[in-house]
Amino acid sequence: MVAILPDTEDLEDWASDEFSGAQLGDARRTQRLVALARGLAQKAHVSFPQALSGAQLKAAYRFFDNEAVDPDGILASHVAQTVGRMQRVPVVLAVQDTTEFNLANLPATEGLGHGTGGNLHGFMLHSVLAVTPEGLPLGV
Repeated sequence: MVAILPDTEDLEDWASDEFSGAQLGDARRTQRLVALARGLAQKAHVSFPQALSGAQLKAAYRFFDNEAVDPDGILASHVAQTVGRMQRVPVVLAVQDTTEFNLANLPATEGLGHGTGGNLHGFMLHSVLAVTPEGLPLGV
């Protein structure tokens, strides 16, 4: 079977392949996304502050705080790559999860919806992870 996801030494190519198609309204934003993906993938097991140095971390927070950076624009490129990987294997399992984020302890946070059980300050997240029967992740 052809390798679907990169080895550690191929992270630079992976980040470019995975996110260079992102439509973020400015090529510099797309380049920043690729650089962030590369840096975070190298230390995927730790938090942002642990994975990125001072200037890189500040740039990451500015990037994600930029109103011109649309989550759908970031995900579209990844979804397209995921679909391509799914098409190269005979069986794909779609593992689903729904998680409730209760942010009642953060009353200043705006734009939230309703959760369950009277939670009036939070949101629900439903995610699907595509994997092979052997457990190889293909994407979200």
